[in-house]
Amino acid sequence: MNIDIFKEPMYENDPFYLTIKNFELTIGQINSIEHQDNYLHLKSIMFKTQNIHKLNFLMFKDRPSFRNYDKIKDLEGTIYTYAVKDRNDIDYDCAINLIKNMLSVNPTTKRCILRMANGFLDYYISNDSGKDVSCLSLIHYFEKSVTLIFRASDIKNELFTDLMTIYKFFIRPIYDDEIDISIFANCSQNVSDFKNFIKNVNNL
Repeated sequence: MNIDIFKEPMYENDPFYLTIKNFELTIGQINSIEHQDNYLHLKSIMFKTQNIHKLNFLMFKDRPSFRNYDKIKDLEGTIYTYAVKDRNDIDYDCAINLIKNMLSVNPTTKRCILRMANGFLDYYISNDSGKDVSCLSLIHYFEKSVTLIFRASDIKNELFTDLMTIYKFFIRPIYDDEIDISIFANCSQNVSDFKNFIKNVNNL
């Protein structure tokens, strides 16, 4: 596994772009990593059960991603396995099966895209309402690679957790071996932690 950094974030809200080459973790390795991080472990459980109740994250409400914790009703944008149906009109299991079939029938397709982005009005009202919106916009699947496109990414508090949960639930079920994962964020926060993120991935 190695990382190619094409664009490093230099200041707050700067974009970044990188590719993790030959990424592969077994379910056992993923579970071991999860048990070393309470937040990651909880989020993985919520992804698995598609549980969007915010009370599960009460102990983490001080994180920037939960700054509207008191306003939001549920975490329908944060739990991506739940968000699939709202954004794509198919449930999570169906989406995974259709993606596998699409890549099997036409491995060179450029149309295998799973949308996580909310509609414009959701983002427009999200600062002042109880609407929980997604930071992940798209997952674009190719024959031997995947691209994750984020609207925004909190590098310090969320990026590693996002990588682990997205890999476990949206990448590992599709591919049986090593895969290149490109990550592009339109804007990023806590950019001083970027090198620490790279270190954590290299230590996997």
